[in-house]
Amino acid sequence: MSKKTVACLHQQKAYYLLTVKGNQPTLLNALKQVSEHQEPLDCEQREDRSHGRWVYRRVSVYEVTGQDWAESWPGLQRGLCVERWGYRERRPFAQTHYYISNLDADAATFLKRITRALVD
Repeated sequence: MSKKTVACLHQQKAYYLLTVKGNQPTLLNALKQVSEHQEPLDCEQREDRSHGRWVYRRVSVYEVTGQDWAESWPGLQRGLCVERWGYRERRPFAQTHYYISNLDADAATFLKRITRALVD
């Protein structure tokens, strides 16, 4: 999602929770650095055993306001590191994804929203 679209959402007082992917390398690397060098504000972990899989999800929430790179993302308050690992069809897997949000929420709230988005 572009910074212009994020600015429109922020102007309309809408919340955003956006996945940061490789096409935004500066933002992605900044979030990786934050998650490696900063203590999270909050963490939440859950286990899901359904549909032939065994999945753990852990969300770590980081404060990103005041970071130089964060200033160009209107309303940005939180960076998230979401780790997923477990077994699908008896095969192990592990993934790490990063998100940004203007929502000031705890890890449990973000985990619910992210899990709901994956299921819906």
